[in-house]
Amino acid sequence: MFAFFGNIILGVTPLTGPKALNETFGNSYARHDVIRGKPVLQLIGEELDTREISFFFDETFCDPAAQWATLWAAYKIKAAMPLVTGVSFDGRHFVIETLERDVLKTTRSGWRVVRLEATMSLVEAPIPNLLTAALSTAASQAAGLGSSTTKPDAQR
Repeated sequence: MFAFFGNIILGVTPLTGPKALNETFGNSYARHDVIRGKPVLQLIGEELDTREISFFFDETFCDPAAQWATLWAAYKIKAAMPLVTGVSFDGRHFVIETLERDVLKTTRSGWRVVRLEATMSLVEAPIPNLLTAALSTAASQAAGLGSSTTKPDAQR
């Protein structure tokens, strides 16, 4: 499996791809106590989906320090970016909630990172479909354009 988070490549070939991908889905429920019997559940809605990806950067296929810097910048700017795993993209965007790294190997002098492992937790960042929002706004405004309630001088 390979993955892209925005323009950050998390795997080029099956040998360099992410080590693990965990997905979490959830629903929210409100609990209403009743006089007799068990409480009643009411569905509130879906929770934001989360992903946890474990991967590594190695000098055999990339510059680990440069890739980490790109990933760190994405974490710092808190921007929602698309997550593509394998060959599928479902249109959702995610932000980095937590980011961890373990430097596994450096050069003998210790100045350059040769291999590092990282884990990041992503949280879904729902981005509204701007076209749908614009069309629904236009439709709600257009409904009142020709009515007599919005034009007091119109003949009935």
